[in-house]
Amino acid sequence: MKHIIQVIPWFIILICSSNVMNTQASERQKLIAISMLVASDKPAPEQTQTLALIMKPRKGWHGYWRNPGDAGFPASYDWQLPKGVSIAEVQYPAPSQLMTRNFMNYIYHDEFVLLAPLTIDKSIAMGTKITVKLDISYLACSPTSCMPEQQKVATTFVVGNGTSDKNNQAKFNQWRNKLPKPLDSKGQFSSDEKRFTLSLPLPSSIASSNAHIYPVINNMIINNAPQAFIHHDGLLTMQTQVGDEFGSLFQGVLVLDNGIALSFKADKTEHVSFPVNSKQ
Repeated sequence: MKHIIQVIPWFIILICSSNVMNTQASERQKLIAISMLVASDKPAPEQTQTLALIMKPRKGWHGYWRNPGDAGFPASYDWQLPKGVSIAEVQYPAPSQLMTRNFMNYIYHDEFVLLAPLTIDKSIAMGTKITVKLDISYLACSPTSCMPEQQKVATTFVVGNGTSDKNNQAKFNQWRNKLPKPLDSKGQFSSDEKRFTLSLPLPSSIASSNAHIYPVINNMIINNAPQAFIHHDGLLTMQTQVGDEFGSLFQGVLVLDNGIALSFKADKTEHVSFPVNSKQ
């Protein structure tokens, strides 16, 4: 609770600094342009295709990860789908860090693409025209201002044989490669009044310099606190300051200096030791 109270004044200042922009909101271009694309323009029944939301912030502005960090709010998605069409959870590429006034935020400076699995039921006949609509609400920020925005986007396709042209395939392969790859095994974490300690299985052959953990659930750790790492005997152990949120499962993304991003889950246990005397 104290963390939320701390963030509110800063967020209000940023919103208020946008008053002039607010009066022109209906006349200006959106701060984040959004378009929608399906991997195949003829997706087949009983087949899961990938739907992409292509997010392009204007220069000097940024969008937010699924956990925005110390300020801001995550995007919300209101899908309008025909019967027999379903869309699963939106998937995010790994974010970057932005420290502003001692607040740690998880953001995207440049174009970023969100992906979601789209499935068409076998009951939908070939040749059927399908329109997928989305009402999306999100926050766009610059170093001095924040602006909540809302857009309606849509795409139309015809149910077919699932083929996709090579250009589309190449784009979607690039976008998929930016998604964090799941770790094969679960980790473990423990916490006390001050410390949060996390242990993840990570082969010693993988370089772990300049690693950072991005938590999916906010406030389980203090976002702007230093993270200390030890990589030894196939385990990567991280210790940082514990947050106000408690749970039995910790989910996060581990980003390494070589561009590798790994998603993981960790179960709570009684104690995870931090091997301070081990060599990294």
